[in-house]
Amino acid sequence: MNKRIAVQLFGHARSFRRTYSSFDRCIVRTLINAGHTVDIFIHTWSENDHIQKKPLSPQDIEYIKKKYKPVKLLIEQQKNMKPGKNVLQVCTRTNYPYDQIYKQYYTMYAAARLRAEYEEENGILYDYAISMDVEFRQPLDIVKIYEFYTGIRNRCLSMIFTCISLSADYDNLGGIMFLQSESEHLGRAEAEGGIYGGCKDVFVFGSGLSMTKAMGIWECLDECLDKYGFYNHEVFINLYWRTKCELSVITLNYIHGREWVFVRVAARKSWMKKILEKL
Repeated sequence: MNKRIAVQLFGHARSFRRTYSSFDRCIVRTLINAGHTVDIFIHTWSENDHIQKKPLSPQDIEYIKKKYKPVKLLIEQQKNMKPGKNVLQVCTRTNYPYDQIYKQYYTMYAAARLRAEYEEENGILYDYAISMDVEFRQPLDIVKIYEFYTGIRNRCLSMIFTCISLSADYDNLGGIMFLQSESEHLGRAEAEGGIYGGCKDVFVFGSGLSMTKAMGIWECLDECLDKYGFYNHEVFINLYWRTKCELSVITLNYIHGREWVFVRVAARKSWMKKILEKL
């Protein structure tokens, strides 16, 4: 059955040229070839990097529009929020700029908000939504994965709830799945009582309802910082997903270094390799 899928891209557009080919081949074409409809929503900043502060050029914007073909694109100028305010990052025992936390979760929220606006304007609802910031090496059909997991979950729940006539609808219970982290992260997850669970914005997908919940942390950011503290981004977002959103979090056997790589890590290694070749 044809599914309508929203892809939410967000953050600095530092690697949009590098990642386009793998994104199109492994995600967009994989889903379209399976008979599904894919729409892309992009929120980004007018600068393509928060350190170099290089502005997006008209050529950059034209490339994004021509290649990614977003149904909604929002480019905003970054604003300093509460400059000078810091949050204690417990894992390193150092201060982390509140401004960076705010902007990171705002751009995640803004991309999801573009999808919600489009749904309202056109009277539609997306079956699934994807949020990502990785470079792919192997195709991934998220519809097959989601339906496999939800099918198992619903069958189990129907057995449990039959006697009291409760619905076993997975979407109403909330479900979100995300890319499995690097092997080193898995060890850290175990050490932290299993709350690490992966990376906050690497590759996350679920039902439209689930993703609206998952990307909404910006709306209650200060409340969550007061409640959970800030061990690091990964623990922080996972606590929000599991407690406030009451989402089921499922890690996938889709491994870093084998099926996907971090965009920034890959770019850093490529840059370092070029430097070493000149020595």
